[in-house]
Amino acid sequence: PDASRTLCRAPPRSRHSNAARAGIRPTPQPVPDPAGTVRVLMLGGSTMWGYTARDSFTIPTLTAARLRAHGILNAHVVNSAQAAYNATQEATTLLVERAHGDRADIVVLLDGYNDIATGLKFREAGHSYGDEDIDQQIHLGTRTFWGELFGLARHSEIVGRLQSMVARSAGKQSAARPTATVCGDVGQYFAKISRQVEELGAAGGFPVVYFQQPMLATTKKPLTAWEHTIPPRPAVRECADSIDAAMADRAGRSYFSLHSVFDSDPASAFIDAPGPLPGAATAGGARRRGAGDHPRRRASPTAPTPGAGGESPPAASGAPPR
Repeated sequence: PDASRTLCRAPPRSRHSNAARAGIRPTPQPVPDPAGTVRVLMLGGSTMWGYTARDSFTIPTLTAARLRAHGILNAHVVNSAQAAYNATQEATTLLVERAHGDRADIVVLLDGYNDIATGLKFREAGHSYGDEDIDQQIHLGTRTFWGELFGLARHSEIVGRLQSMVARSAGKQSAARPTATVCGDVGQYFAKISRQVEELGAAGGFPVVYFQQPMLATTKKPLTAWEHTIPPRPAVRECADSIDAAMADRAGRSYFSLHSVFDSDPASAFIDAPGPLPGAATAGGARRRGAGDHPRRRASPTAPTPGAGGESPPAASGAPPR
Protein backbone atom coordinates (compact mmCIF):
# COMPACT_ATOMS: atom_id res chain seq x y z
CA PRO A 1 0.00 0.00 0.00
CA ASP A 2 1.08 3.56 -0.71
CA ALA A 3 -0.53 6.01 1.73
CA SER A 4 -0.19 8.93 -0.68
CA ARG A 5 -1.92 7.10 -3.54
CA THR A 6 -3.99 4.50 -1.57
CA LEU A 7 -3.02 1.48 -3.66
CA CYS A 8 0.09 -0.08 -5.16
CA ARG A 9 0.17 -3.55 -6.66
CA ALA A 10 2.76 -6.12 -5.60
CA PRO A 11 5.40 -6.19 -8.36
CA PRO A 12 4.86 -9.20 -10.65
CA ARG A 13 7.76 -11.41 -11.60
CA SER A 14 7.73 -13.71 -14.59
CA ARG A 15 9.71 -14.44 -17.72
CA HIS A 16 8.04 -11.64 -19.66
CA SER A 17 6.58 -9.33 -16.98
CA ASN A 18 8.61 -7.57 -14.33
CA ALA A 19 8.27 -4.55 -12.11
CA ALA A 20 10.41 -2.72 -9.58
CA ARG A 21 9.63 -2.29 -5.89
CA ALA A 22 7.14 0.53 -6.49
CA GLY A 23 5.38 -1.42 -9.23
CA ILE A 24 7.10 0.52 -12.04
CA ARG A 25 7.20 -1.51 -15.26
CA PRO A 26 10.45 -1.53 -17.23
CA THR A 27 10.30 0.02 -20.69
CA PRO A 28 12.80 -1.79 -22.94
CA GLN A 29 14.47 0.80 -25.16
CA PRO A 30 17.95 1.93 -26.17
CA VAL A 31 19.50 4.31 -23.66
CA PRO A 32 19.73 7.76 -25.28
CA ASP A 33 22.64 10.11 -24.87
CA PRO A 34 22.08 11.92 -21.52
CA ALA A 35 22.78 15.23 -23.22
CA GLY A 36 19.52 16.54 -24.56
CA THR A 37 17.43 13.55 -23.44
CA VAL A 38 13.69 14.24 -23.31
CA ARG A 39 11.97 12.27 -20.54
CA VAL A 40 8.43 11.21 -21.50
CA LEU A 41 6.44 10.26 -18.39
CA MET A 42 3.39 8.07 -19.11
CA LEU A 43 0.70 7.73 -16.45
CA GLY A 44 -2.55 5.79 -16.30
CA GLY A 45 -4.25 2.69 -14.97
CA SER A 46 -3.94 -0.95 -15.97
CA THR A 47 -4.27 -0.27 -19.71
CA MET A 48 -1.24 2.03 -19.70
CA TRP A 49 0.60 -0.13 -17.14
CA GLY A 50 0.19 -3.16 -19.39
CA TYR A 51 -2.29 -5.49 -17.72
CA THR A 52 -1.56 -9.03 -19.04
CA ALA A 53 1.05 -7.62 -21.47
CA ARG A 54 4.70 -8.56 -21.46
CA ASP A 55 7.22 -5.77 -20.83
CA SER A 56 8.00 -5.54 -24.54
CA PHE A 57 4.36 -4.95 -25.48
CA THR A 58 3.09 -2.25 -23.12
CA ILE A 59 1.88 1.05 -24.56
CA PRO A 60 4.96 2.94 -23.21
CA THR A 61 7.33 0.37 -24.75
CA LEU A 62 5.55 0.51 -28.09
CA THR A 63 5.56 4.31 -27.89
CA ALA A 64 9.33 4.31 -27.36
CA ALA A 65 9.77 2.04 -30.38
CA ARG A 66 7.42 4.21 -32.45
CA LEU A 67 9.38 7.35 -31.57
CA ARG A 68 12.65 5.74 -32.65
CA ALA A 69 11.04 4.46 -35.84
CA HIS A 70 10.13 8.07 -36.61
CA GLY A 71 13.73 9.14 -36.09
CA ILE A 72 13.29 10.59 -32.60
CA LEU A 73 16.33 9.16 -30.84
CA ASN A 74 16.69 11.29 -27.72
CA ALA A 75 13.38 10.35 -26.03
CA HIS A 76 13.39 8.23 -22.89
CA VAL A 77 9.93 6.83 -22.07
CA VAL A 78 9.04 5.99 -18.46
CA ASN A 79 6.03 3.85 -17.51
CA SER A 80 4.76 5.26 -14.20
CA ALA A 81 1.25 3.87 -14.60
CA GLN A 82 -0.27 1.60 -11.97
CA ALA A 83 -3.12 -0.89 -12.19
CA ALA A 84 -6.43 0.58 -10.96
CA TYR A 85 -5.13 4.16 -10.75
CA ASN A 86 -7.32 7.08 -11.72
CA ALA A 87 -6.69 10.77 -12.44
CA THR A 88 -6.36 11.67 -8.75
CA GLN A 89 -3.69 9.05 -8.06
CA GLU A 90 -1.82 9.94 -11.24
CA ALA A 91 -1.73 13.61 -10.21
CA THR A 92 -0.31 12.51 -6.86
CA THR A 93 2.24 10.29 -8.60
CA LEU A 94 3.43 13.26 -10.65
CA LEU A 95 3.77 15.39 -7.51
CA VAL A 96 5.68 12.64 -5.69
CA GLU A 97 8.03 12.12 -8.64
CA ARG A 98 8.80 15.82 -8.82
CA ALA A 99 9.35 15.95 -5.05
CA HIS A 100 11.92 13.18 -5.46
CA GLY A 101 13.68 15.17 -8.17
CA ASP A 102 12.52 13.08 -11.14
CA ARG A 103 12.27 15.29 -14.20
CA ALA A 104 9.42 15.11 -16.72
CA ASP A 105 9.71 16.92 -20.04
CA ILE A 106 6.41 15.61 -21.45
CA VAL A 107 3.57 13.98 -19.47
CA VAL A 108 1.03 11.72 -21.19
CA LEU A 109 -1.99 10.34 -19.31
CA LEU A 110 -4.46 7.66 -20.40
CA ASP A 111 -7.62 7.75 -18.31
CA GLY A 112 -11.35 7.27 -18.16
CA TYR A 113 -12.64 3.94 -16.93
CA ASN A 114 -11.23 3.96 -13.38
CA ASP A 115 -12.51 7.48 -12.73
CA ILE A 116 -15.93 6.39 -13.98
CA ALA A 117 -16.03 3.03 -12.20
CA THR A 118 -15.08 4.46 -8.81
CA GLY A 119 -17.58 7.28 -9.26
CA LEU A 120 -20.36 4.80 -9.99
CA LYS A 121 -19.25 2.56 -7.13
CA PHE A 122 -19.21 5.29 -4.45
CA ARG A 123 -21.91 7.40 -6.18
CA GLU A 124 -19.65 10.46 -6.13
CA ALA A 125 -16.43 11.58 -7.79
CA GLY A 126 -13.00 11.72 -6.19
CA HIS A 127 -12.72 8.20 -4.78
CA SER A 128 -10.25 5.50 -5.75
CA TYR A 129 -10.01 1.75 -5.56
CA GLY A 130 -8.63 0.73 -2.19
CA ASP A 131 -10.32 3.49 -0.19
CA GLU A 132 -11.93 0.85 2.04
CA ASP A 133 -8.58 -0.83 2.71
CA ILE A 134 -6.92 2.43 3.74
CA ASP A 135 -9.88 3.32 5.96
CA GLN A 136 -9.66 -0.09 7.60
CA GLN A 137 -5.94 0.39 8.31
CA ILE A 138 -6.50 3.87 9.74
CA HIS A 139 -9.19 2.64 12.13
CA LEU A 140 -7.50 -0.64 13.00
CA GLY A 141 -7.95 -1.24 16.73
CA THR A 142 -10.25 1.76 17.17
CA ARG A 143 -13.64 0.23 16.41
CA THR A 144 -16.63 2.25 17.45
CA PHE A 145 -19.54 0.93 19.47
CA TRP A 146 -21.24 -0.21 16.26
CA GLY A 147 -18.01 -1.80 15.06
CA GLU A 148 -17.64 -3.76 18.27
CA LEU A 149 -21.30 -4.73 18.19
CA PHE A 150 -21.10 -5.99 14.62
CA GLY A 151 -17.93 -7.85 15.53
CA LEU A 152 -20.13 -10.06 17.68
CA ALA A 153 -22.51 -10.79 14.80
CA ARG A 154 -21.15 -14.28 14.28
CA HIS A 155 -22.38 -15.15 17.77
CA SER A 156 -25.81 -13.54 17.56
CA GLU A 157 -28.55 -13.97 14.97
CA ILE A 158 -30.20 -10.73 16.16
CA VAL A 159 -27.01 -8.70 15.73
CA GLY A 160 -26.45 -10.35 12.37
CA ARG A 161 -29.89 -9.29 11.17
CA LEU A 162 -29.33 -5.76 12.48
CA GLN A 163 -26.07 -5.55 10.54
CA SER A 164 -27.82 -6.61 7.35
CA MET A 165 -30.54 -3.98 7.87
CA VAL A 166 -27.98 -1.20 8.41
CA ALA A 167 -26.01 -2.28 5.33
CA ARG A 168 -29.15 -2.29 3.18
CA SER A 169 -30.12 1.16 4.46
CA ALA A 170 -26.66 2.57 3.71
CA GLY A 171 -26.76 1.05 0.24
CA LYS A 172 -30.10 2.66 -0.51
CA GLN A 173 -28.80 6.04 0.64
CA SER A 174 -25.63 5.83 -1.49
CA ALA A 175 -27.58 4.65 -4.52
CA ALA A 176 -30.10 7.46 -4.19
CA ARG A 177 -28.03 9.83 -6.34
CA PRO A 178 -29.16 9.52 -9.96
CA THR A 179 -26.60 8.23 -12.42
CA ALA A 180 -26.86 11.45 -14.43
CA THR A 181 -25.84 13.44 -11.35
CA VAL A 182 -22.97 11.09 -10.56
CA CYS A 183 -21.70 11.22 -14.15
CA GLY A 184 -21.93 15.01 -14.14
CA ASP A 185 -19.80 15.09 -10.99
CA VAL A 186 -17.28 12.68 -12.52
CA GLY A 187 -16.91 14.87 -15.60
CA GLN A 188 -16.48 18.09 -13.63
CA TYR A 189 -14.05 16.51 -11.17
CA PHE A 190 -11.96 15.09 -14.01
CA ALA A 191 -11.83 18.51 -15.66
CA LYS A 192 -10.71 20.14 -12.40
CA ILE A 193 -8.04 17.59 -11.46
CA SER A 194 -6.63 17.61 -15.01
CA ARG A 195 -6.58 21.41 -14.95
CA GLN A 196 -4.45 21.26 -11.78
CA VAL A 197 -2.01 18.92 -13.51
CA GLU A 198 -1.84 21.21 -16.54
CA GLU A 199 -1.11 24.17 -14.29
CA LEU A 200 1.66 22.15 -12.65
CA GLY A 201 3.03 21.47 -16.12
CA ALA A 202 2.86 25.15 -17.07
CA ALA A 203 4.76 26.06 -13.89
CA GLY A 204 7.33 23.31 -14.50
CA GLY A 205 7.71 23.99 -18.21
CA PHE A 206 6.41 20.67 -19.54
CA PRO A 207 3.33 19.96 -21.69
CA VAL A 208 0.58 17.65 -20.41
CA VAL A 209 -1.65 15.61 -22.73
CA TYR A 210 -4.70 13.62 -21.62
CA PHE A 211 -6.28 10.78 -23.59
CA GLN A 212 -9.60 9.20 -22.67
CA GLN A 213 -9.11 5.50 -23.27
CA PRO A 214 -11.20 3.36 -25.63
CA MET A 215 -13.83 1.39 -23.73
CA LEU A 216 -16.24 -1.35 -24.66
CA ALA A 217 -19.16 0.85 -23.56
CA THR A 218 -18.15 3.65 -25.94
CA THR A 219 -17.04 1.77 -29.04
CA LYS A 220 -19.25 1.36 -32.11
CA LYS A 221 -17.23 -1.53 -33.51
CA PRO A 222 -18.92 -4.79 -34.46
CA LEU A 223 -18.42 -6.92 -31.36
CA THR A 224 -16.71 -10.26 -31.70
CA ALA A 225 -17.88 -13.44 -29.97
CA TRP A 226 -15.45 -12.75 -27.13
CA GLU A 227 -16.51 -9.12 -26.72
CA HIS A 228 -20.15 -10.19 -26.56
CA THR A 229 -19.33 -12.20 -23.40
CA ILE A 230 -18.18 -9.08 -21.50
CA PRO A 231 -21.03 -7.79 -19.28
CA PRO A 232 -22.25 -4.38 -20.55
CA ARG A 233 -22.18 -1.31 -18.30
CA PRO A 234 -24.45 1.29 -19.93
CA ALA A 235 -23.75 3.95 -17.31
CA VAL A 236 -20.08 3.99 -18.34
CA ARG A 237 -20.98 5.58 -21.69
CA GLU A 238 -22.99 8.30 -19.96
CA CYS A 239 -20.07 9.17 -17.68
CA ALA A 240 -17.57 9.02 -20.55
CA ASP A 241 -19.69 11.50 -22.50
CA SER A 242 -19.78 13.71 -19.41
CA ILE A 243 -15.97 13.74 -19.27
CA ASP A 244 -15.81 14.61 -22.97
CA ALA A 245 -18.25 17.48 -22.42
CA ALA A 246 -16.33 18.82 -19.42
CA MET A 247 -13.05 18.69 -21.39
CA ALA A 248 -14.52 20.14 -24.60
CA ASP A 249 -12.61 23.43 -24.24
CA ARG A 250 -9.32 21.49 -24.40
CA ALA A 251 -10.30 18.94 -27.05
CA GLY A 252 -7.72 18.73 -29.83
CA ARG A 253 -5.12 20.60 -27.78
CA SER A 254 -4.40 18.85 -24.48
CA TYR A 255 -7.28 16.35 -24.46
CA PHE A 256 -8.10 13.65 -26.98
CA SER A 257 -10.96 11.16 -26.77
CA LEU A 258 -10.19 7.73 -28.24
CA HIS A 259 -13.71 6.31 -28.16
CA SER A 260 -13.80 5.65 -31.90
CA VAL A 261 -10.29 4.29 -32.34
CA PHE A 262 -11.47 0.69 -32.85
CA ASP A 263 -14.81 1.39 -34.55
CA SER A 264 -13.75 -0.13 -37.88
CA ASP A 265 -11.71 -3.00 -36.41
CA PRO A 266 -13.39 -6.41 -36.90
CA ALA A 267 -10.94 -8.20 -34.59
CA SER A 268 -11.25 -8.52 -30.81
CA ALA A 269 -9.90 -5.26 -29.37
CA PHE A 270 -11.14 -5.49 -25.78
CA ILE A 271 -10.18 -8.01 -23.12
CA ASP A 272 -12.63 -6.55 -20.58
CA ALA A 273 -14.90 -3.55 -20.07
CA PRO A 274 -12.21 -0.91 -19.47
CA GLY A 275 -9.32 -1.83 -21.66
CA PRO A 276 -8.11 -2.83 -25.11
CA LEU A 277 -5.69 -5.64 -25.79
CA PRO A 278 -2.03 -4.72 -25.13
CA GLY A 279 -0.64 -2.52 -27.84
CA ALA A 280 -3.76 -2.68 -29.99
CA ALA A 281 -3.94 1.10 -30.29
CA THR A 282 -0.23 1.57 -30.97
CA ALA A 283 1.32 -1.36 -32.82
CA GLY A 284 -0.79 -1.33 -35.97
CA GLY A 285 -0.25 2.31 -36.85
CA ALA A 286 3.49 1.86 -37.19
CA ARG A 287 2.93 -0.97 -39.68
CA ARG A 288 0.24 0.85 -41.64
CA ARG A 289 2.06 4.18 -41.89
CA GLY A 290 5.45 2.75 -42.82
CA ALA A 291 7.49 3.47 -39.72
CA GLY A 292 11.14 4.16 -40.45
CA ASP A 293 10.44 6.28 -43.55
CA HIS A 294 10.87 9.52 -41.63
CA PRO A 295 14.13 11.51 -41.32
CA ARG A 296 15.89 11.28 -37.97
CA ARG A 297 15.15 14.15 -35.63
CA ARG A 298 15.34 15.00 -31.97
CA ALA A 299 12.37 15.29 -29.64
CA SER A 300 11.51 18.63 -28.13
CA PRO A 301 9.71 19.14 -24.80
CA THR A 302 7.27 21.41 -26.65
CA ALA A 303 6.59 18.93 -29.44
CA PRO A 304 3.26 17.07 -29.39
CA THR A 305 3.37 13.56 -28.04
CA PRO A 306 2.49 10.56 -30.22
CA GLY A 307 -1.18 10.72 -31.04
CA ALA A 308 -1.46 14.42 -30.20
CA GLY A 309 -1.97 17.26 -32.62
CA GLY A 310 -5.25 15.92 -33.90
CA GLU A 311 -3.87 12.43 -34.66
CA SER A 312 -5.28 9.60 -32.59
CA PRO A 313 -3.26 6.38 -32.16
CA PRO A 314 -4.63 4.06 -34.85
CA ALA A 315 -6.20 0.68 -34.27
CA ALA A 316 -4.51 -2.57 -35.11
CA SER A 317 -6.41 -5.42 -36.67
CA GLY A 318 -5.64 -8.80 -35.26
CA ALA A 319 -3.67 -7.77 -32.20
CA PRO A 320 -1.73 -10.76 -30.90
CA PRO A 321 -3.41 -12.78 -28.16
CA ARG A 322 -2.15 -12.60 -24.59
